[in-house]
Amino acid sequence: MTKDETNDKTKRTNSRSDKAKNPHKMTVRERWKRTALHNKLLVILTAASLVVYVIYTGNSIVQTMLAQSHKGIDRPWLAIEVAPDGPITFAANGQANFPIKFTAYKSSGNIPANKAHVAADIVFPKVGDFITEPINRRDEICNRSANSYDPFGFGTVFAKPVEFETTFIVQASVMAEQLASLSAGGQKFIGPSLVGCVTYTFEIEGQEFTGKTAFVYDILRTVPGRPKNVRFIPFGENVPEDEISVQKLASGEFSK
Repeated sequence: MTKDETNDKTKRTNSRSDKAKNPHKMTVRERWKRTALHNKLLVILTAASLVVYVIYTGNSIVQTMLAQSHKGIDRPWLAIEVAPDGPITFAANGQANFPIKFTAYKSSGNIPANKAHVAADIVFPKVGDFITEPINRRDEICNRSANSYDPFGFGTVFAKPVEFETTFIVQASVMAEQLASLSAGGQKFIGPSLVGCVTYTFEIEGQEFTGKTAFVYDILRTVPGRPKNVRFIPFGENVPEDEISVQKLASGEFSK
């Protein structure tokens, strides 16, 4: 017997000996097969979990994917603009009236937006909460059902902008917390924010989807003789319409 044949025989003998000593030890091929089987089972379980989740959540995922696939193609996107519709006036008891005009228009899309309506509120955040408080109230309005409010209807918005006017009547008690934190030289001020959400529906391939546009606008008063400069509104002083400045908060807007 040659030296190579002796070495080969020794290797085979050692392999059988190792197997006999540890019958549970797997070869490289066996480990590979087991890993492949585990991966296959993982894929099957993941797919099954996804199917169960889709069934559990109804067809919301499918609807969302379908709506997403049409973004920028033909679904409508509504925008909202806010402007004063008259002077801000105060009653003797401190009650304030804010006449507001809403204008909804389709910024893009080739199909109409139906059942368009806006739900809105005027908030008076404390000093230090001029961004967080209005945004939190905006989200509360957008997340709740429109039936929880008395929304203002635009109807169908397609080629032409649609306008709606209303007056917000605010009691002095609503402004009290802000008045306590916003004063100078004995004069009290208010810095209201108009917040809300436009909700609408649109139809694609026989299915109805919902779109929303949220907004935050700050209501201020211009400085006499310097219309580009603004200030808070002195409490109790009526403000002519041409001295009212309604400014959009860039971080307060989103569409979906």
